[in-house]
This record gives sequence, structure tokens and C-alpha cells, in this order.
Amino acid sequence: MAVLIAALSLAVTQVPADTMTFGRIEVAPAESVAFGSIGSGPPVIIVPGMLGSAFSFRAIIGPVAAKGYRVIVIDPLGTGLSNSPEKADYSLSAQAVRIGAAVRAIDIDRAVFLCHSVSSAICLRLAYESPDLVAGIVSINGGAAERQATPGLRFALKLASVIRFIAGDGWARGKVKDGLRNSSADPAWVTDEIVKAYTGYFGGMGNALSTLKRMANSEEPEPLAPLLPGIVSPVLLLLGGGTKDGLPPADEMVRLATLPRFEVDTVAAAGQYVQEEQPDAVISSVVEMARGVLRQPRVAVPELGLTPIRIRRPVRN
Repeated sequence: MAVLIAALSLAVTQVPADTMTFGRIEVAPAESVAFGSIGSGPPVIIVPGMLGSAFSFRAIIGPVAAKGYRVIVIDPLGTGLSNSPEKADYSLSAQAVRIGAAVRAIDIDRAVFLCHSVSSAICLRLAYESPDLVAGIVSINGGAAERQATPGLRFALKLASVIRFIAGDGWARGKVKDGLRNSSADPAWVTDEIVKAYTGYFGGMGNALSTLKRMANSEEPEPLAPLLPGIVSPVLLLLGGGTKDGLPPADEMVRLATLPRFEVDTVAAAGQYVQEEQPDAVISSVVEMARGVLRQPRVAVPELGLTPIRIRRPVRN
């Protein structure tokens, strides 16, 4: 498995971190995921959601690194600066395998994961498959999604189709801006510059639309719900309490309650993007989680009696 170091500039990724390094990790033929790394110490892995990529965590990355941690942002396949091959499996299960492979490729064997929205379901699947790797999860408004085709993705797919065939990028950014404002407790952070950064589609609108379709059509090889009781990693869910938009659906919350080590913390003055409105709440939660779990002995996987998740291997080009 090759680690392909790429010269990806800060101007492209929009992350204001002077010492952050960037690269690509080839996780399979024609499949490479982008990552950025800063700092040294116990590792914290950030897995962004569908929108915003590393940029949405710009207020988190530097401060967590300054507290003595190595912070690594990994874009799932088809998002951010990762590539989006046509013949690939975009299921949450396959994405979990890729994230795990990427983490190990950069010589990390145990980390705290910070995940946003649907990417939390990726981290949960990874925690079941690799309990030795996932020391703990801090989830920002992420539920136990059973597939990529969440209501949010279906809306984005519908929106993308309209954008491509009827309107233009300016109209698209307006709609994204409305969505971000509606899912915020205080929409003051949603400026035109922020929206432009959030909608910097890598590969163009046509490529983004095709990738969204592949994600929506992906099928999971196994449901997540039966696996949740077997996840030994602690999971902290940060819920934005300032709006109902963007919160996990009720059925996903019910499934999360079956996790053996699960806590919920409501952040009142925030919406879907807690990392934007209340970054200090995210920083403190991540650091507290890391201090509690990264110095503990590794989980003795064979003694747990867990069986590995059956992952359908991605289709190759």
C-alpha cells in the first residue's frame, strides 16, 4: 500500500495551518484518499462529512495540535480532495475499510476519531471491525446511518441535478448558504466566503453529481444496528441544540442507544456544524476523550469474541 505524497497547497484546501503537510494514500488501485497532518503526539483522526471537508474543521485542527496531539484529516473517497473513481464501492462499510487502511498506512495503530454527520456511521463501522484501532469516537450530529442515501444526500442529489441542468454555480451556492443558515443557531458565520469554500467541488459539478449518485445507489453488505452492541469504544455524541435541522433522525438515535459506552452532550448555542459555531466545545470534548483512552491498554480483540464485519471489496477499474 503506497503513500503518495502530493504537493497540495493550503490555498486549495483552505486550511490555515502553516505547518500542515498533505498527501494522498492509495488504498486500492485507482482509489486514493487525501489527508492532511499537523502536530505530534497521540493521534486524533478527523473524518469530515459530505460538505466542508477539512475547511470546516479549521478552528479545531490547530488548537488540538497545540495541546500536544497529532491531528490528521482524512477525506472519504468521493469527498473533499480524495478522488472519485467511477467503479468503486461507496457504501459506508467500504469507506470504513478505506479509512482504516489509510490510518494504518501512516503508521497509526490507535487513535481517537472525530467524525461529522454521516461520517460518524463510517467511524462506527470501523470501530466494530477494528476495536484496536479506534480508541474512542467524538461524533458531531452523527447518527447510526444504515446507508449513504440519507435524506440529506437525497436532497443534495436533487439539488445537484437542478444545478447542472437548469441553474448555475451561483444559484447552487445560494441554496447551500440557505441550508447552512437554517441549520445554525446563529447564522452569522455563514458568509459568502465560507459558502464558496464549502462548495469548492473537486472535479467540477458534473463529477460531484455522478459521485452523489454512486453514493446514493450503494448497498451495505451488512446492517449496522446488530453491530452496535459489540462496539467497545466509547462514543460521545455532540448534538447541536440550537436548531432541529441537521440533527440525526429519531431512528438513528434509538440505534445509538444500544452502544455499550455511549454519552450525549447537547451544545445549546450551535446547530449542525458545532465545529463552526462552538469550536471550544468540540476541542474540549476531543481532548478529554483522548486523555481518557489513548493511554489505556489496547483492547484484547480475541478475548472479546467479536467477529469481523463482512466487507464487500470495492469494484476495481
